Amino acid sequence: MFFILNAFYCVSQSDTVTVFTIVEEPAEYPGGISAMYKFIAGNLKHIESNEDAIHCRTYIKFIINEEGIVTDPFVFKSCNGCSPCDDEALRVVKMFPKWKPAKMSGRIVKSYFLLPIKFGIGH
Repeated sequence: MFFILNAFYCVSQSDTVTVFTIVEEPAEYPGGISAMYKFIAGNLKHIESNEDAIHCRTYIKFIINEEGIVTDPFVFKSCNGCSPCDDEALRVVKMFPKWKPAKMSGRIVKSYFLLPIKFGIGH
């Protein structure tokens, strides 16, 4: 499951660079959402040293640029204060391959993506 921040049409602008939150055609991981979670499951290291990691999620927010490259990932919401979990989630997101970028009005645009990554028993 993934989340795209939405509710209103909005963009973020900085020095004439626009990053869309809502798009007509969202960015797409190669092979789709199930392939993305398979990649995460195959690369995510189990965090054993922290009891807070038994049942938690780290939310990573990032930009998918016009070339489909993941940029500027950061911890949007921490996993119960488990910094090793947050660090591991960031590490895996930074490994993502190129995506199919988002489109707005038929043109390729930068867009935000918010991804929950679950840690713990049976993640």
